[in-house]
Amino acid sequence: MGKLRECRAITIVSCLVLLFVSGSPAYSQIAARAKALRESIRTLTFAKASICEALANPDQFDGKPVEIHARYSGTWEGAWLSDNDCEGAGELVMPFQRGMDESYARVQRQVARQFGIRDVVRNKEWQEFDAATRKLSNGMVFVMPNGFVNKGEYDYITANFAGVLVIKRNFRVKNGFGNGWGHLGMSRFLLVVRSVSDLSPHPL
Repeated sequence: MGKLRECRAITIVSCLVLLFVSGSPAYSQIAARAKALRESIRTLTFAKASICEALANPDQFDGKPVEIHARYSGTWEGAWLSDNDCEGAGELVMPFQRGMDESYARVQRQVARQFGIRDVVRNKEWQEFDAATRKLSNGMVFVMPNGFVNKGEYDYITANFAGVLVIKRNFRVKNGFGNGWGHLGMSRFLLVVRSVSDLSPHPL
């Protein structure tokens, strides 16, 4: 059973094969790598920074575990993380999300491979954030069959978002189009989120 537990980080087929050759150097190496991966996930440290600070110092924060205090808001075109103190917006990437555009999926795979982030911390704060995003106003008005006008409940949500930050280097805008991600290429960064804390929804 101990060997089976050590195989959680690799494929089932590979695990079954290695159980028969557990005395081999290959098994020892893979088991050691799986253990190291589990330890790295437990000891992952998120440096605190604002969006402004991170974008101004990409060499320090790009591709690193970061916790940022940011505003989460959106329109019918999408949702973004932003900071009132500087220009530049980015997007959350859910580590469990599937069917994304390849440019997002590539970042997701890279982060999962390097840091082992494959899901969010599903605690009470995450549940509250997930519920609040469903009530976020996107600028559109819906009239329900009973005549109730639904414009959303929240204008934006502020929170601490911890995850791995991926910044678009040499970001630029030309003729109204950026070379980043998302709508019109205007997202300067992606944050593959690991956890959310200190949630504060702002009512309309």
